[in-house]
Amino acid sequence: MLVQPGPTATPDRATTPQNVPVTLSPLGNDTPGNATDGSDGSWDVTSVTSVRLLPDGLPRGSTVSADGKTATVPGQGTFTVGADGVVTFTPEAGFTGTVAPIGYSVADANGTTVEATVRVVVGPAGVVAPNKVAAKPGTPVTVDVLANDTPPTGEEWVPSSVCLVPHGTCLKEYTEDGVGTWVVNPDGTITFTPADGYSGTATIAYSVTDTAGNVYTTTLTITVPPGSLAQTGAELAPFLLTGFGALFAGVLLVGVARRRRRVVVEGA
Repeated sequence: MLVQPGPTATPDRATTPQNVPVTLSPLGNDTPGNATDGSDGSWDVTSVTSVRLLPDGLPRGSTVSADGKTATVPGQGTFTVGADGVVTFTPEAGFTGTVAPIGYSVADANGTTVEATVRVVVGPAGVVAPNKVAAKPGTPVTVDVLANDTPPTGEEWVPSSVCLVPHGTCLKEYTEDGVGTWVVNPDGTITFTPADGYSGTATIAYSVTDTAGNVYTTTLTITVPPGSLAQTGAELAPFLLTGFGALFAGVLLVGVARRRRRVVVEGA
């Protein structure tokens, strides 16, 4: 009689910021045993509702409900199994660190039970800080907005997830009339191009997502000073030309008046 391969279960790991629950599917990386005819096996249709948390190895004082659907680890948090077999860990307020590993069991369609563990790390929450940068009038400026941000423990920022959210909707480009244009670059940096003649303080909200799927929002502020004479020469040109024209006209009038005065005196 040919013995078919049995099920295998792989330990699961998850990370989450402080005070943020995390969910994971234990069966997502597990393999059921082959069917008796050698074909690919499957999990028992009721297995997602029979996933059970195990008390073995938990710290003293921990409790596991009779149906294996809830387990509480004092000072760390609580595990729960949903109707779909998904496990959720809710950390206690303020807790950070590695949660005591907890075992779980599940059966395949052949009725064979397999066990594995779930490990969760709770790190400090990610921190995103506002960015403030100065720009030259009429000159684009690019800002690495993630340079002063800190992702949660065990996670990284996803640069391609950076979005402009001036009105709550994710945008990769946004133009504010009379102020300038914001563009998110593929590497997660943001470029601001001031509108012609604009000076002042321009602020926009942006968001970024970490590898655990947590979304953070903060702001980018660009200060554009008034342009110098050299930078606004084109705008001043008409004024300067008008001024010189008036000055030249004034000289002519004075000259003519003096000539007329001399003529009158000679004729007396």
